[in-house]
Amino acid sequence: MNRQDPLKLTTYRRLLDCFRRGAELGGNPVEFVEIPYKDASLPALFIPALGEGPSPCMIHFDGADGLKEILYFVTDNQYRRRGLSLLIVDHPGVGEALRLRNLFTGPDTEVPAGACVDYLETRGDVDSERIGIVALSLGGYYAPRAAAFEKRLKCCVAWGPPGTSASWWRSSPRSCATSTS
Repeated sequence: MNRQDPLKLTTYRRLLDCFRRGAELGGNPVEFVEIPYKDASLPALFIPALGEGPSPCMIHFDGADGLKEILYFVTDNQYRRRGLSLLIVDHPGVGEALRLRNLFTGPDTEVPAGACVDYLETRGDVDSERIGIVALSLGGYYAPRAAAFEKRLKCCVAWGPPGTSASWWRSSPRSCATSTS
């Protein structure tokens, strides 16, 4: 089956509808937002921090096959509880951006990250001087690139893909790391 198979797209749209209904009924604050990006937009979820006034915010990118809807459940309001807002984005190459908008990934991840910062700077509930980026899996490669070139990002957390852990490097024959045992 190819990516544009009608059954896959129908199922994916149903997933999005069910998620939205569940989020609305779940009682946790979540805003469905559109991030202006080139001639299109990136779908995202904004979860505001607890507390009053502008808060720091993390932009969360997916990995190679992630979805903002999965990250919503994985993060489970942990950022919110710690006083951070969270913007979970289906950036080019993943989720809704890929499946429904035909936005493909590229090496310049600072461009969609910059679009996210542009959007966050318009929000009165976000401290524009304290915006960072976090990503997992393949996003663990995307986030450092974005942070290196998008200078408005103040921090970067990269959870790289499997095979990049310290134990893997220590056990790899290609590694020049020394063992601590």
